[in-house]
Amino acid sequence: MNKLKRRSVLAGLAALGAAGSALAITPPQPLPHLEVGQMWTIRDVPEHTRLVVARTEAEGTIVHISVFNVDVPASALGPASAITMAHLPFARSALAGSVLLLLGTGARPADAFEDGYAQWKNAKGGVFTLSVKEVIDALIDIRSKAKP
Repeated sequence: MNKLKRRSVLAGLAALGAAGSALAITPPQPLPHLEVGQMWTIRDVPEHTRLVVARTEAEGTIVHISVFNVDVPASALGPASAITMAHLPFARSALAGSVLLLLGTGARPADAFEDGYAQWKNAKGGVFTLSVKEVIDALIDIRSKAKP
């Protein structure tokens, strides 16, 4: 093989190696530790919306939260407003993928959390496996279609 071909082959292999390393799969990130009383910002929602971890159960695989300052557009039910979603049960893995920045600890859930939790428990309710954003969007959509 002449020198020009050898250089071209070596350059191609080097480029392939560089591209291969750029395309390497990043190892999965560990799930964040979720504890009662933590306040988090939420991925892909307005910055002022916050969630508070209110309760965990089933060895931490179920995490119950309250979500504050959820923007709701105007609808037949009333003008635009910010609401609180007092009780939302999540699979830990879904919630862990939704939290963004831990703001603090010692936060309290919504005042109506215990009532919502009791209703969920009595109904033997399930848990959300979607992102927090997807659940908020779905609940707002349902609310916007409700009749007064």
